[in-house]
Amino acid sequence: MYMEIQIPKAPLLAIKACLNMNNIRMSDVDRITILGKMIKMREDYRPFAPAILEESAREYFEIPEQYEANMFSFMNMVLKVRSEKQKSLGAVTHVDGSARVQTVSSTNNRLFNNLIASFEKKTGVPVLLNTSFNNNYEPIVDSINDSVVCFLTTQLNYLCIGNYLIRKRPLKSEGVMRLIPVLP
Repeated sequence: MYMEIQIPKAPLLAIKACLNMNNIRMSDVDRITILGKMIKMREDYRPFAPAILEESAREYFEIPEQYEANMFSFMNMVLKVRSEKQKSLGAVTHVDGSARVQTVSSTNNRLFNNLIASFEKKTGVPVLLNTSFNNNYEPIVDSINDSVVCFLTTQLNYLCIGNYLIRKRPLKSEGVMRLIPVLP
């Protein structure tokens, strides 16, 4: 599981302001068990959202001709997943074949765009799973401290903040006994 965080300069707004705060992962329905059930406590019928390179959006989603792909950069609209792409996008495709799409470009989010492009080079798929960064008990993270607390209190293995990648090391039982809980 991989986490990418960019802390916004202003508090999150009610409109899905997750453009710069994303919990992301491959779009493989068999590999979302930890994220979906153990971290987010989400039911199976509630799919996650796809974040896709803007230039690949029409290949994977049915975008009406009158709309530009950059109009879908805020995860606030639903599109049909092309039938031939639904299997490869199982974790982000709703039972009716739709998805709440976020298109990403180097203009609107350079780091996230580069990450998706790197994933595409390795897998051939320019799509990552995208959801808010929080568990089901806490609000969406709004600071680096919030992101570290969420990282440490869930089963995530990696946390990326800006250009830093943090890996969670296995904790030995004697280390657990020395932990002192502190509320954020």
